[in-house]
Amino acid sequence: MIKVYRYVIYAILIIGTCGCYMYKPSFTLLDYTWSSSWQYSYSLKVDDQGKAFLRKNNLKTDSFFVRTKINLNELNILMKEIDKAKLDSQYIQDNIQDAPSFKVMIYPERALPSQYKVYGDNYPRQLKKLEDYCRMLSEKQGWLYLKDTIIDFESREKQFQSHVKGIHFPPPEEKQ
Repeated sequence: MIKVYRYVIYAILIIGTCGCYMYKPSFTLLDYTWSSSWQYSYSLKVDDQGKAFLRKNNLKTDSFFVRTKINLNELNILMKEIDKAKLDSQYIQDNIQDAPSFKVMIYPERALPSQYKVYGDNYPRQLKKLEDYCRMLSEKQGWLYLKDTIIDFESREKQFQSHVKGIHFPPPEEKQ
């Protein structure tokens, strides 16, 4: 009888402590912006606590949203893959016009941020997986609209400038 109780106590301890383990993400901040080149863009900012901000922009609107908690497991795996891959910082196809583009800024805990700029469709699978993850996250339900809020996304800086030297397009005006 005492052995049975001992096993029950062990089982309770094991089950009770399994859910308490919190891993430390391999990044402190992800800042991502994707642009269709002319009509639509969105930006995501995700911190290491699982708080995420979303900015959706088209020719007529500029809206901000928040999610207070997202699951970081898949994103953390992607961040580790990108870190191990030692990727180039730019993947630009100059022979393509009006191609979709994105910029990623990954802030590790104790280092300078990594930046990746993509224009066109020729880039490593690790960045493709991150692009797919960010698109999926931006399309999920459960985002809360933020009224009268502006959030800065460093990945948006110069995102709307042309990749061709000497030609620069100003970003769309933001609603005040």
